[in-house]
Amino acid sequence: MRKLLTVAVVAMAAIGVVSLVRAADTKEIKDVMKEAHGGDDSLRAKVIAGKADKEAKEMLLALYKDLAANKPPQGDAKVWATKTKAIVTAAEDVVNGKAGAEKKLGTATACMGCHSVFKPKK
Repeated sequence: MRKLLTVAVVAMAAIGVVSLVRAADTKEIKDVMKEAHGGDDSLRAKVIAGKADKEAKEMLLALYKDLAANKPPQGDAKVWATKTKAIVTAAEDVVNGKAGAEKKLGTATACMGCHSVFKPKK
């Protein structure tokens, strides 16, 4: 019994360390926006237009996963979770070559869909 308890404690500690490392590696919202949506020829624009290679699509997916791991600066956290889950799912569909995924991703990442709810006014 003592051995089982020790194994459980070690496992929980390992999970905690992995979680902390992952949290430290997660990009902040502003960084995701800059890397994914910055500029006229953004990564998002290339992916939605079907002009991105697999590596670029996977990079965008990773950025959107980081986005989802953040907390919204304002607004309802449950709504944030729903919206970011839709974005991640659409990006996964693009990576997996699902028909119509680029259009779905474009809709899910429409700027004002999130900015109007979650972005604080300056």
